Amino acid sequence: MDEFFKIKSEVNAALCDSVDTRTVVEKIRELIGLGNAYIVEMERQGTIPNCLLLRNIAAYMTWLLKIFGAIPQNIEIGFPIESSSTSCLRGASTSAEAVLMPYLLALADFREKVRNIAREHKIVGILQECDRLRDEVLPELGVRLEDRSSQTCVKLVDRETLLREQQQKKALDAAKQLEKERKQKEKEEKEAAKRIPPWEMFKRGDDATKYSKYDEKGIPTHGADGEEISKKQRKKLEKLYETQQKNYEQAIASLENGCLPEDGSPVH
Repeated sequence: MDEFFKIKSEVNAALCDSVDTRTVVEKIRELIGLGNAYIVEMERQGTIPNCLLLRNIAAYMTWLLKIFGAIPQNIEIGFPIESSSTSCLRGASTSAEAVLMPYLLALADFREKVRNIAREHKIVGILQECDRLRDEVLPELGVRLEDRSSQTCVKLVDRETLLREQQQKKALDAAKQLEKERKQKEKEEKEAAKRIPPWEMFKRGDDATKYSKYDEKGIPTHGADGEEISKKQRKKLEKLYETQQKNYEQAIASLENGCLPEDGSPVH
């Protein structure tokens, strides 16, 4: 509250200083940050925010925007919402928010109670419908519903903005899912590679076409062209063999201890 009054005083000084617009805009930005930080802190504490304080901050910022002609004079709080569902309110003395918010808050409260009952009784279908209402139905009507720990937050937002955010979220979720699948596949391939017996590792996949002869352990002695492998290459292959032998022994030990690989496939 003290910080709010301090910013108001600084704004007043800026307005009196030949209408210092730059400073006023900066103070509006500070007010937005102040309000958001307060909401986050109250949510962290599990406490309901002081709605009167938040309303006063919003009303003050709206008043400033009216002074600079950024929004119509008949708007009570915030920017006007123009959509097919609210255009009939244009020019009316009552804002769209004042008309719609009581109904939206009642809907949000009802949805929250339904969600709590569905969670208690583990009714997945109802929970999915509650999510669909939040994620698909209401954004089409220009309404943002935010589930928070203390209470559900309802906001009137431009429909196009919400739909754009929705598409961005879907794209982000799809990218995360692809990355998750890629990592899972990579992990499974590594686990499968560990279960290959070391005496077979050079006889599978691409390696099978590189060599023509092997010793008693299965380590290559001759390349595909029939030429004997160099000592340097032989040492490199022996190190790979030893590493695979350790991995294979660990896989066998896991099987003997009753621990199957994550994908459930047996050790060869």
